[in-house]
Amino acid sequence: MRINEDNVVNEMRKRNPRALEFVIQVYGGSLYALARRILSGKGTDQDVEECISDVFTIAWNNIGEFNENKGTFRTWLLILTKYKTLDYYRKLNRVPATKEFNDWIEGSERPDEIFIYKEQNEELIQIIDQLPEIEKSILIKRYFQFESIAQIAEYTGLSNKAVENRLLRLRKLLKQQLIKLREGDGDDYKGQGAR
Repeated sequence: MRINEDNVVNEMRKRNPRALEFVIQVYGGSLYALARRILSGKGTDQDVEECISDVFTIAWNNIGEFNENKGTFRTWLLILTKYKTLDYYRKLNRVPATKEFNDWIEGSERPDEIFIYKEQNEELIQIIDQLPEIEKSILIKRYFQFESIAQIAEYTGLSNKAVENRLLRLRKLLKQQLIKLREGDGDDYKGQGAR
């Protein structure tokens, strides 16, 4: 069977190693670029490669957690990459042991924190994936791919100010929708983009 974007998730769930090869080939470049942007000035190329290797391992081992009803596979991989790279960034910026204990445990991963973190990610992916394509693209480029306002403006054909305004409205919209979702009033978000 030929692996493609339509069947890669199912093939990974079947533990088909060719599916992982496909993921590395198709998504590796954009995941690497994201990790490199986050670690720029802090990590080496080796750190980036190690981080992306960890992301692929996490995706392979946790493919059962991916829910296609809550977002695309690409978005899921980008979010995995973002958070794994931020973990690497924190490790590279470890504070001295003389810092206060509370500051030191800030990055701890207690079971309750992990659960809340996963729930919030799923809710956020669900909301972002239902936004109109331009708004989704602006959010992903800014907050997951760490592109500058100027880069996004060039990509979208909008002015820098228009991109900033949309991001402001999108952040407000996301906050409102997360509150609604948590209160059980999660309506369809399509058409509610920041225009």
